[in-house]
Amino acid sequence: MTSSIWPGICMSLHNIEENGSWKFGDGSKINFWSDTWLSKPATDFLEIHAFVHNFLYAKVKDFLVNMMWAIPNFLTASFPTLTSKINLISISRFEVDDHLVWVPSTTSIMTFKDAYLFANPYGVSTPFAKLI
Repeated sequence: MTSSIWPGICMSLHNIEENGSWKFGDGSKINFWSDTWLSKPATDFLEIHAFVHNFLYAKVKDFLVNMMWAIPNFLTASFPTLTSKINLISISRFEVDDHLVWVPSTTSIMTFKDAYLFANPYGVSTPFAKLI
């Protein structure tokens, strides 16, 4: 049995990726390289070719040691802008889950209304509505 809504969801995934951002908790869910947890993905900072993206699996938590950032020296030396952005992110001393936030929303939580207004920014114009 096929789903009637699944193709629409698949077509909209790029919108979620472009308008979603990870809120850092413990770093266990966030792909260090390809997820947007800084102002843009690390692959963009480092100008890594898209072909390589599928082979980059490290999570943000892999760059933490004893609740402190442990960025490899070659990254720090070669990409100081990336390193400075990472160092601005506070590390929680408590177990906090990472979560995806919806950037266009004022509350950071994506609601059905937000999704609808994002997909239809001008709403649906129904000329007969004034007659009712």
